[in-house]
Amino acid sequence: MVLALLSVIVAQSSSLDIRSFGARSDGSDATVPIQRALDEARRLGRAKVTVPAGTYIVSNLYLYGKTTLIGEGSTSKLRRKPNSNYHMISINSLNSQSSKDNPNETDIEIRNLSLRDNCTTEQFTQQSHLIKANGVDRLIVSNVDFVGFRGDALYIGSGDASSVVRHNRDIIVEKCRFDGINRNNRNGIAIGDVTGMTITNNYFTRMTSNASPGCIDFEMNKDGGHILRNIKVSLNVFQNNGGSAIIFDIPSGYQDLGAPVTDVTISSNLIQYQQRRGILVNQWADMDYSSPRQRIVIRGNRIENTDLPVAVEGTRGVTIQDNTISDCAQGIHVGYGPLGHGAIETTVEANEFRRVGFTDLDNRGSAVILFNVGRVAVKNNIVNDVASSVVLFRNGKGGGAGKNVLISGNTFDGRKPAANSYRVISGYQLDWNTFTNLD
Repeated sequence: MVLALLSVIVAQSSSLDIRSFGARSDGSDATVPIQRALDEARRLGRAKVTVPAGTYIVSNLYLYGKTTLIGEGSTSKLRRKPNSNYHMISINSLNSQSSKDNPNETDIEIRNLSLRDNCTTEQFTQQSHLIKANGVDRLIVSNVDFVGFRGDALYIGSGDASSVVRHNRDIIVEKCRFDGINRNNRNGIAIGDVTGMTITNNYFTRMTSNASPGCIDFEMNKDGGHILRNIKVSLNVFQNNGGSAIIFDIPSGYQDLGAPVTDVTISSNLIQYQQRRGILVNQWADMDYSSPRQRIVIRGNRIENTDLPVAVEGTRGVTIQDNTISDCAQGIHVGYGPLGHGAIETTVEANEFRRVGFTDLDNRGSAVILFNVGRVAVKNNIVNDVASSVVLFRNGKGGGAGKNVLISGNTFDGRKPAANSYRVISGYQLDWNTFTNLD
């Protein structure tokens, strides 16, 4: 009778307090009562599940469409049950072949919560995430603290069934805090497939082992049909992390995937003391002039005290503009990468470099390093306190070649550079008929 009355009350209010279902913040396992609240939200069709202040021990919760899971801020804590390797919250598991016919979950919000794992007392677990979502439309994650995670804090995938690809659309991650505590983590946000994603005003610190991809990791994982399109990463702060801050690591050519990475803007982020790379866009395939233009813009970022600030490889149509790069071991790499795929139609323009390249022996004192490139413009950059050159042409794995390269309008320690505008490492195949130095 009590449960029946409760169902009537919550159906009228469409707001479900987890304490009404038996959840307690006294150290007991609250998984079952919170799951009852989430199941009731599903039955109602659209509802808000509230998490009052307190710490609730949970494992393996399932969150359904048209549900808002909301707390009171950082005082509303969900902590992973000790020695549990399940995901803390799962959305649309999609773990069987028959799941390809399941509809996407839609209209989900997770707000004003603190999600906590046990990285200081338990081992790194790559596939144990705080939130794992597969096949979602319109997901908002806002003002959530992800603390001490061991796998990924937030994973956006297409499902665990082999050869089944599900697409994600319209995802927002905003005003969240990702704190790995001891870098015994994988990624902050991992994305395998999405059309329409905004990642903005988040803070990333003390996270990601140096062997892991990075704080924000876009990776297609060799699954045919995956899409990464219409993505904006802006106004985030990255401080004292391992791996890369923002990485697109695509292990196949667009021919295998069905579509290239397209329409990406990475802007106005602050990256400081990143252990490996600031921004890396790396597609493991040769691009040619028949490949679609990717329209990738890297603009207005500030990158400091990072080994390699920006690198692009296997790309066509990248603009690197108005960034400030200082105290980095190397300059911007175009065509960078262990496989030597090169880059075409790249513009490096109006960036400011300060004290770049002094600690890297191979690329010492060069603001921009070109490996295997075509139709590249390096223009109107300001280069200060760099030892040797604005541009270095050098060999990479797979050889080096440069065609249709423009170097123009750059300043070097407050003056227009002459002979030291560029250097060519012996063996680099530079097409001098199409190379132009207008300074």
